[in-house]
Amino acid sequence: MTTIGTSLQQGMDALSRVLGGPTFIWRGTTVSCIPATISDANSVIPGGFQPDIQTRILVKVQDWAAADSSIIIVDDTPFTVEESETPKPIIGRTLTYLGKSYRIVSAKTDPSGAFYRVDLASPRK
Repeated sequence: MTTIGTSLQQGMDALSRVLGGPTFIWRGTTVSCIPATISDANSVIPGGFQPDIQTRILVKVQDWAAADSSIIIVDDTPFTVEESETPKPIIGRTLTYLGKSYRIVSAKTDPSGAFYRVDLASPRK
């Protein structure tokens, strides 16, 4: 990891402490994160409204790797490799954040190699 990446991770540790240690649940394991953005809107659908919550979280590479050793990086995108399988993208999978289930719509590694930028949306979207 670069010097900038190391500095970013140290800053993320401090920010996480100030924010009260936010986490998400990935495959039954708790992983630290930092909330980056959130938007809450409603879409009109037949029969009413559908909540369209979208959020972005930042996750330290080392924290997610410690929680799930099957994660690998291919072209700056995290994938999982489970027993004798080909790599599967984490995009499209779900995780639990703030007590709600979200679908991962985008996940990229920061150029510094310090963290993943993970965009989440409603699991129905």
